[in-house]
Amino acid sequence: MKFTALLKRTFALCMIAFSLACTAAAKDDTMRPSHPAASPDSPVMLAGAWLPGDPHRLDFAKLPRVPSTHVVINDVRAKGSSPNKLNREVGGVNQHNYLAFHDGRFWAMWSDGPGIEDKVGQCVKYATSNDGLKWGKPQRLTPFPPNSGPNSPHYGTRTNKGMRWIARGFWKREGELLALASLDEAAGCFGPSLELRAFRFNKKRDAWEEAGLVFKNAINNFPPLKLRTGDWMMSRRPHNYTTSGVHFLVGGVKAIDDWQSFPVLGSASTLKAEEPNWWVLPDNSLSAIFRDNRRSGYIYRAISTDDGRTWSKPVKTNFPDATSKIRGLRLSDGRYVLVSNPNPRRRDPLTLAISPDGLVFTKMLYLVGGRWVDYPDVIEHKGSLYIAFAGGKQSVEVLKVKLADMDAVSMPTSPLLASEKPSKEAPMSYRQFNVVERDGQVAATEPIRPEKTPAWARNVSQDRHDWSKGPDMAKPYYKAPIPFVLPPVDKAELFHGHNHCPALTWCPNGDLLAIWFSTTEETETEMTILASRLRAGAESWEPASEFFKGKQRNMTGSALLHDGKGRLYHINGMGPRNVRHWKKLAMLLRTSSDNGRTWTAARPISTGGKYTLRHQPIAGAFITKSGAIIQACDGTWSGEGPTAIHISRDGGKTWTDPGGNIRGIHAGIVELKEGRLMAFGRGQAIEGKMPMSISSDMGKTWTHKASLFPPIGSAQRLVLMRLREGPLMLVSFSNTRHNHPFANKYKGAAGIEAHDLNGELAMVHGPFVTLSFDDGKTWPVKRLLSAPKTAGLGNEIHKHFVKRVTTNYKEFTLNEQHGEPFGYLTATQTPDGVIHLVSSALYYRFNLSWCRGSFNAGR
Repeated sequence: MKFTALLKRTFALCMIAFSLACTAAAKDDTMRPSHPAASPDSPVMLAGAWLPGDPHRLDFAKLPRVPSTHVVINDVRAKGSSPNKLNREVGGVNQHNYLAFHDGRFWAMWSDGPGIEDKVGQCVKYATSNDGLKWGKPQRLTPFPPNSGPNSPHYGTRTNKGMRWIARGFWKREGELLALASLDEAAGCFGPSLELRAFRFNKKRDAWEEAGLVFKNAINNFPPLKLRTGDWMMSRRPHNYTTSGVHFLVGGVKAIDDWQSFPVLGSASTLKAEEPNWWVLPDNSLSAIFRDNRRSGYIYRAISTDDGRTWSKPVKTNFPDATSKIRGLRLSDGRYVLVSNPNPRRRDPLTLAISPDGLVFTKMLYLVGGRWVDYPDVIEHKGSLYIAFAGGKQSVEVLKVKLADMDAVSMPTSPLLASEKPSKEAPMSYRQFNVVERDGQVAATEPIRPEKTPAWARNVSQDRHDWSKGPDMAKPYYKAPIPFVLPPVDKAELFHGHNHCPALTWCPNGDLLAIWFSTTEETETEMTILASRLRAGAESWEPASEFFKGKQRNMTGSALLHDGKGRLYHINGMGPRNVRHWKKLAMLLRTSSDNGRTWTAARPISTGGKYTLRHQPIAGAFITKSGAIIQACDGTWSGEGPTAIHISRDGGKTWTDPGGNIRGIHAGIVELKEGRLMAFGRGQAIEGKMPMSISSDMGKTWTHKASLFPPIGSAQRLVLMRLREGPLMLVSFSNTRHNHPFANKYKGAAGIEAHDLNGELAMVHGPFVTLSFDDGKTWPVKRLLSAPKTAGLGNEIHKHFVKRVTTNYKEFTLNEQHGEPFGYLTATQTPDGVIHLVSSALYYRFNLSWCRGSFNAGR
């Protein structure tokens, strides 16, 4: 990349700031300051002695203030409404703010609609001003969307049966001012009829008129800017941009609808790119920045050296971001400004950052805050910046900032470090937390920032894994089990002798994440949740480290779930402080959107924060065809009793317990093709068989009957799930542990007829996998899970493994016909088709082809 003399001159100055920032960041193993001019892949976008090594720990409230003049153009907030909350019942929405100065006047435009943003009937409004501070009465720029005005039965709803306009900015083209707006169905983001259209101002009529289509299947973020070639360029999101990525449109010279579209490769896989912005660098290369909807909390940047035709892979920078709209501008003197919400915890405050070179910003000033403020636009006019923004999505406001006042503000010479106590809303890598209680119930939790990053959160890749490079699923795949519970290397890490009750999930970066409880006795309050990663491509699990712990509380029961879209859910039980036992638990939920590196503060779910029965989570949560999350919980604290379910139909925000009881604890549940639920449980046998329960009303009521399988008992847990290929898979045990021939003194059990590791039909003992191709009516395939004598484990599990790691295991033999006599099973299937299963100690890998063996039915 070739940079101009101006850029080279600024490089030395910036490096001074970087060296100061490097001192502050000495303990940070994720960022190493180096200027992007020397290293285009550098993450540095923010630097200065005032910046902490961890930019997320910047105290945004302590940023220097810059003087400004503030006005409100329009406000639809209902009287008495909170400035920090959107009033969904009264008022409307004012959002997507844009400014321009043209023909001696300031122009502002915004989206104006009913209720929350982008519903049916939303239109675009505008206002004008002679000085940017005193504004005229707002008027409609667009008409109401087709058949979607106030008289439409769909007005104010989210549905594909109605339309909405979204404001997209002013385009000053060939001396004429055009207003851009997108039009599409109001069901989500965005509809297949999405198109970008232009309006032209008619001076004689003092009104806007349609100028025509700009581009089909496109919504921009800011209006076009000129390139050195004379072409215009603006960003483009197709209606399916979450999978196809974002693009840039180049053209617009011959006609307003004459464009070529160029994708930004990696903008859908490296990050969930949203609302791009861009500017021209001093050497005429281009810098584009993106907010990351995976909530990494940082801005991403890509570079183009061929006028927007191709782009470098987006790189996560160290510029913090609240996952909000970002607006940059090159000033007339060659400097750059960036207006954004940098606080990763909330859209508060709005700040102004300044850069000499368009790559690294060395100054950040506080503009407005103490409330919800977002969606900025900024223009320069006669020595001042005019910054439009929204207040709580219900007001259009403007700040006037003099450049002289901006330049007069100095930055501090030491890091503006926030308090150790993080915001309740801030995702972070933490393992311990305090509990806030009201009236004897859990109201909230407050994460405690660890002195050092836990092992499971260190150097976690955020690159999307290429699952196409996995094993050939047409061929049988089976690997001998290996330990996944490994004692910590760091002696300061907690690790007890009783490790049990695991949960397992996969991450978008290709890692596996396993968690389990570690304790001396299951009734004790020192019980904590540990975790380990199996990194993508690694052949062994990492040593354990603490994952989740409320002080002096029993932490029985864990579940992990990946929604398939990048979000991980962690659900855990927690007992009252200093109370031994798990009879009554609260149920907590937290989420991660960065491969389990950081997590939101855990919050109580379902029946609130009550310590009660039916709150002991069981691994095996899943999502139904309708999008509901189903989480199983034991309905009793004893070894015999029912399983309850809890259901969320809004992505984990709210939960209900429908009230019905599955027969048997630790149940595995699956949705059948016609929508009914089927479950198998432990204990409460029917006619000497494992109980099977069926519900036709999503868990309100259940019917019960005997299954085809032997019952299981103490220290055993089954897995029931639907594989990606379609069949149902059950993994259970051939015998209860008390009559298993290899549980030391227990001899002579019958076992179960299944295919052994050699593929021969035999009487086997231990965990077996069985498949159903007809939704549970028949289960024609059964295979043993074990390790061959050549697996390297020896004929017996290592003694340290038995005594220090497992669930009070006795020594036992693993061979072609004998597997583990007991253990708590949990499984997940990765997108490449590999089934990953752990017991209380061992990790297995296999695929559907191996399970089927020579069975050909249902292909």
